[in-house]
Amino acid sequence: MMDKLSSQWKKAVIVVAVAVVAIGFILQGLQKPDLPPGFAAGNGRIEAVEVDITTKFGGRIDSVSVKEGDVVAIEQALAQVDSKELEAQLRRADAEVRRARQEKNSAVAVIAQRKSELSLAKKDLERSRGLYENDSISLEQLQRDETAVQTANATLAAAQAQLSNSEAAIEAAIANTELLKVQIKDSVLKTPIAGRVLYRLAEPGEVLPAGGKVLTVLDPTDVYMTIF
Repeated sequence: MMDKLSSQWKKAVIVVAVAVVAIGFILQGLQKPDLPPGFAAGNGRIEAVEVDITTKFGGRIDSVSVKEGDVVAIEQALAQVDSKELEAQLRRADAEVRRARQEKNSAVAVIAQRKSELSLAKKDLERSRGLYENDSISLEQLQRDETAVQTANATLAAAQAQLSNSEAAIEAAIANTELLKVQIKDSVLKTPIAGRVLYRLAEPGEVLPAGGKVLTVLDPTDVYMTIF
């Protein structure tokens, strides 16, 4: 009877010892390994910088040349906003520039004519003054020549004002064409970064407002982690 109890105790001790050793190995396995100096561990989410490709002004999307997952280069054209109306406005603005320049040329020619008329009127007045002093013409004739000089001066001033207006019209028309050219250029949507297309948010035919999102490009070289 004593031998039987002794044998049971030995078995119990062995089982407990094995259990202790097993638990030790399990706890050791659950422990995180020590990190070298300068390293840290934590839980979080890795993210990258995203850039939205948006419209500068409202309009209809004419085409989108990339799809989700495509790799794109910096300044690559990704989409096109319909610019037919802007191109028509540009042609009209160019015609306005040409018309304003023709008006300027006409004003320059008129000024030359008015200067010639003024010069002739001044010569007639000088001659009339000499004749009047010699009693060769009447005072009425002298006054008519004086009035002719005044009229020639006034018409010359009007022609010079018309030239100034023509030059201002040319500047305004050129500024309008430059604005339209910028808008046409901005209708081509380009990516400011190299990366990968993450989202394609608009399709050809859709009408978007100013600032409407067309694509989202991911920059895989600019990655950060948010640690919780």
